[in-house]
Amino acid sequence: MRIRQRYDHWIPRLLRVEAIVLYPYMLFSSKQGAVDARTLRHEWQHVHQINFVGVWRFYLSYILFYIAFRVAGESDYIAYSRIPWEEEARAAE
Repeated sequence: MRIRQRYDHWIPRLLRVEAIVLYPYMLFSSKQGAVDARTLRHEWQHVHQINFVGVWRFYLSYILFYIAFRVAGESDYIAYSRIPWEEEARAAE
Protein backbone atom coordinates (compact mmCIF):
# COMPACT_ATOMS: atom_id res chain seq x y z
CA MET A 1 0.00 0.00 0.00
CA ARG A 2 1.22 3.50 -0.80
CA ILE A 3 2.27 5.56 2.22
CA ARG A 4 0.78 9.04 2.26
CA GLN A 5 2.87 11.68 4.00
CA ARG A 6 1.12 14.66 5.59
CA TYR A 7 2.99 17.64 6.99
CA ASP A 8 2.06 20.35 9.49
CA HIS A 9 -0.54 17.92 10.83
CA TRP A 10 -2.54 18.39 14.02
CA ILE A 11 -2.38 14.77 15.29
CA PRO A 12 1.36 14.65 16.05
CA ARG A 13 1.12 18.14 17.58
CA LEU A 14 -1.76 16.98 19.80
CA LEU A 15 0.31 13.97 20.90
CA ARG A 16 3.41 16.17 21.30
CA VAL A 17 5.53 14.05 18.97
CA GLU A 18 7.53 14.89 15.85
CA ALA A 19 5.81 12.24 13.76
CA ILE A 20 3.55 9.22 13.89
CA VAL A 21 2.62 6.44 11.49
CA LEU A 22 -1.11 5.78 11.39
CA TYR A 23 -0.92 3.35 8.52
CA PRO A 24 -1.13 4.16 5.63
CA TYR A 25 -0.37 7.73 6.73
CA MET A 26 2.90 9.15 7.98
CA LEU A 27 2.01 12.34 9.83
CA PHE A 28 4.52 15.05 10.75
CA SER A 29 4.13 18.01 13.07
CA SER A 30 6.64 20.03 10.99
CA LYS A 31 6.16 21.57 7.60
CA GLN A 32 7.42 19.76 4.50
CA GLY A 33 11.16 20.26 4.13
CA ALA A 34 11.64 20.73 7.88
CA VAL A 35 11.59 17.01 8.75
CA ASP A 36 15.09 15.68 9.38
CA ALA A 37 16.51 12.47 7.93
CA ARG A 38 16.66 10.79 11.35
CA THR A 39 12.90 11.22 11.84
CA LEU A 40 12.19 9.93 8.34
CA ARG A 41 14.32 6.81 8.91
CA HIS A 42 12.56 6.21 12.24
CA GLU A 43 9.08 6.47 10.74
CA TRP A 44 9.96 4.39 7.67
CA GLN A 45 11.20 1.68 10.04
CA HIS A 46 7.71 1.61 11.57
CA VAL A 47 6.26 1.19 8.08
CA HIS A 48 8.59 -1.79 7.50
CA GLN A 49 7.57 -3.26 10.88
CA ILE A 50 3.89 -2.92 9.99
CA ASN A 51 4.47 -4.56 6.61
CA PHE A 52 6.37 -7.39 8.31
CA VAL A 53 3.86 -8.31 11.06
CA GLY A 54 0.65 -6.73 9.78
CA VAL A 55 -1.27 -3.64 10.80
CA TRP A 56 -3.40 -5.11 13.57
CA ARG A 57 -0.61 -7.14 15.16
CA PHE A 58 1.74 -4.14 15.14
CA TYR A 59 -0.67 -1.70 16.77
CA LEU A 60 -2.10 -4.23 19.24
CA SER A 61 1.34 -5.32 20.41
CA TYR A 62 2.50 -1.69 20.55
CA ILE A 63 -0.40 -0.77 22.87
CA LEU A 64 -0.02 -3.90 25.00
CA PHE A 65 3.72 -3.30 25.51
CA TYR A 66 3.01 0.29 26.52
CA ILE A 67 0.30 -0.75 28.99
CA ALA A 68 2.48 -3.49 30.48
CA PHE A 69 5.34 -1.06 31.10
CA ARG A 70 2.99 1.53 32.63
CA VAL A 71 1.41 -1.10 34.92
CA ALA A 72 4.95 -2.08 35.95
CA GLY A 73 5.40 1.49 37.17
CA GLU A 74 7.34 3.04 34.32
CA SER A 75 6.79 6.68 33.39
CA ASP A 76 5.07 7.57 30.15
CA TYR A 77 8.39 8.34 28.44
CA ILE A 78 10.20 5.22 29.70
CA ALA A 79 7.24 2.98 28.80
CA TYR A 80 7.25 4.43 25.28
CA SER A 81 11.04 4.10 25.01
CA ARG A 82 11.01 0.44 26.03
CA ILE A 83 8.49 -0.68 23.41
CA PRO A 84 10.50 -3.07 21.19
CA TRP A 85 9.14 -1.44 18.02
CA GLU A 86 10.52 1.91 19.23
CA GLU A 87 13.87 0.41 20.18
CA GLU A 88 14.19 -1.04 16.68
CA ALA A 89 13.12 2.23 15.04
CA ARG A 90 15.65 4.20 17.10
CA ALA A 91 18.36 1.76 16.00
CA ALA A 92 17.41 2.51 12.37
CA GLU A 93 17.83 6.24 12.84
